Amino acid sequence: MIETGQTVPFEDRRFGYDEERFVTLGPLEGTIEVIETTETGDHIRVISMRKADRHEQKIYHDNHR
Repeated sequence: MIETGQTVPFEDRRFGYDEERFVTLGPLEGTIEVIETTETGDHIRVISMRKADRHEQKIYHDNHR
């Protein structure tokens, strides 16, 4: 489980999505993971989850000290 206090969240503005999307970087079992989500009413929908690439790992480590 990724704990909230150890995450780096930010809005995904790379493309003109029809919805607000959020990216959260956080540690899970020794790796940094990327979770992309959107909120629909009272629900949070997971769009994708994967291992962070080198660039995303750097963002995490630069912002989480």
